[in-house]
Amino acid sequence: VAIDYLRNIPYRFDLYVTTCDADAASGFESMARSAGLNLGDCIVKVVPNRGRDIAPWLIEFRKEHLSYDLALKLHLKKHSHYPEIFGAKWNRYIYEALLNSAGHVARVVAMFEADPMIGHAFPPYPPLYVLMFPQGFYGSPEDRQHRQGVLDALDIAPPAEPCQPVFSAGGMGWYRPQAVRRLLEWPIGYDDFPAEPHPLSGTISHGLERVIPYVSQADGYSYRLLVSAQQLEEGYEIYEDRLMSTYDQRRSSVGEACLD
Repeated sequence: VAIDYLRNIPYRFDLYVTTCDADAASGFESMARSAGLNLGDCIVKVVPNRGRDIAPWLIEFRKEHLSYDLALKLHLKKHSHYPEIFGAKWNRYIYEALLNSAGHVARVVAMFEADPMIGHAFPPYPPLYVLMFPQGFYGSPEDRQHRQGVLDALDIAPPAEPCQPVFSAGGMGWYRPQAVRRLLEWPIGYDDFPAEPHPLSGTISHGLERVIPYVSQADGYSYRLLVSAQQLEEGYEIYEDRLMSTYDQRRSSVGEACLD
């Protein structure tokens, strides 16, 4: 599915892939080149099965990473703790927000070109998730402890948020590598991440994903939220249904009170 969405990038791009599966790595480049992508270089590296997507993103290709003006972090989001259909829908939501169409990608790139101080553009959490778990952004107490530990290590003291921390759904998004230079140059290794099976929460990975926008903010960059028009419309419909159901309940209660 990710390959299908990568076809929507209308510019020539280099693809860097990490996987812990040597068999998958051996055939990936030929598959990617036969998929009709605007592909330049394609480099696949087998990495330790540790730290899920966060560790390889920060550790591998550090030198190459900082040579680019714009990058896209994308991965396959699998939830071992939830049904497979949940992971599939989660992936689709994020891919739609980031790579909905060639025109959508072109607008994202133009936005970065127009404002050199935009550091990130990423999807917010789905509206239904926010309605059901409004405090989900905070994570567990352990997540928050790891988040603060990373901020302290990077000498970053972000202003207190009035409601909830900001971070990208699934840890994916468009960004300027220079905006996360502090993270990319931080001497962190695979041994700093827990071994599999990866806990549902309470790891350094969960702390790291909650600091990324604040790392770039500390160096003067800002962020933007990305959703497709269809997702925006669907989100409003969810809110509308919730509001109207509450309104109908109140109206019904008033009607019953009048009859009494």
